[in-house]
Amino acid sequence: DDLREKQRRQSAQHEELPALRGDLLDRDGALLATSVLRYDVWVEAPSTLSDTERRGIVDAVQAVTQEQRTRLDARLSTSNPLARLAFSLDEPQIATLRDAQLPKVRFTPRRQRSYPSGGASPTTPAGAYIGFQGVDHKALEGLELAFDEFLEGSTLRRYVQRDGRRRRSIDSFSPAADRRGHERRLPRLLSRP
Repeated sequence: DDLREKQRRQSAQHEELPALRGDLLDRDGALLATSVLRYDVWVEAPSTLSDTERRGIVDAVQAVTQEQRTRLDARLSTSNPLARLAFSLDEPQIATLRDAQLPKVRFTPRRQRSYPSGGASPTTPAGAYIGFQGVDHKALEGLELAFDEFLEGSTLRRYVQRDGRRRRSIDSFSPAADRRGHERRLPRLLSRP
């Protein structure tokens, strides 16, 4: 029983899944800021790939990202246990790669704020008004900061079980829609003319 308890403590890990922020809309419903899920593509133990596996992975990722084969090959030429092959891919790109059933390839979701109207930089005209987020997903300026508590969703805390290699033994990641922050439509006073 002591060994089972020790194994449980070593394999259970606390994990936080931050919620997506709510959308920011102008008075007419035009999207000013939204959160999207993006995915990074990782390859486990790239040095152990056969030439055929390596070619298949590079071909599939190159077809989806249009990135140069030489760059992809260079990222796989590492002795590190993990190699990030591509980053910030959208849902359709990831679906294509999942369908290819590539060996040793894993996908890591992350949230990203998108500003269709040209925000996200304090140097753009809309950036100072709309505001933007830092890399830690904290609102830094403008409407993003003013409505931060309203736009911010609730972080989900959970325990996950990991195997001896620290991989999730049961992958139960599914972003809950009810955790997302609230949508905020700007009143006429704050909206563009």
